[in-house]
Amino acid sequence: MNDLLFAMAETSLTSSIAVVVLFILSPVLSKRYTARLRVMLWAAVAVRLLIPVHFTLAAPPVQVRVPNELFTPLEASRLSGNGGVLTGPSANRDAGFGNRTSFSWIHILFLVWLAGAVCVLVFQVLSNHRLSKRLRRYASAPGNNDLAQYHHVIGQTGMKRAPALFCCPIIPTPVLAGIWSPAIYLPQKEYADAELRLILCHELTHYKRKDVWIK
Repeated sequence: MNDLLFAMAETSLTSSIAVVVLFILSPVLSKRYTARLRVMLWAAVAVRLLIPVHFTLAAPPVQVRVPNELFTPLEASRLSGNGGVLTGPSANRDAGFGNRTSFSWIHILFLVWLAGAVCVLVFQVLSNHRLSKRLRRYASAPGNNDLAQYHHVIGQTGMKRAPALFCCPIIPTPVLAGIWSPAIYLPQKEYADAELRLILCHELTHYKRKDVWIK
């Protein structure tokens, strides 16, 4: 159990450092590298967070074993005189220490981390659900031209299943929202056909990549 907790702590620490480095280098990466490569870098960090894998070297051919317990000469004499069983104050002290540390600080930290992770997950799901519910409350059917351009983009991408399209007056920019039933919402403004196709293609890319779930 302790090994797993330490592995998770190490994974969180190293991944946090990687996230900070990627944030700092984002302006440079966006100028020199493609969006696909940047997505792959962030995906690698996400996989690292999900799978706490340790990469270790092979065991050396010669190993020196170090005793787990070192006894003072007095304790060693008592050990040899009692058939290999350590008695006296030291033995009682060691037994009591083992009982006291059965539920150590690492378990408490794990429970705190687990509670925080659950709270963040619940908060994200509820926030997205409230946003989707609010958008649908004010949503209306798109215009004929918007719908025609949307079907044109779906045909170009070859998608067999696409989210619903709505117009919504309370948003300033297009957005894809909804975890269980994703939908694309357009602000109530006029777009040129070419611009509208780019917008719809962009939102469909988010849908294909399951970006709502990743977020």
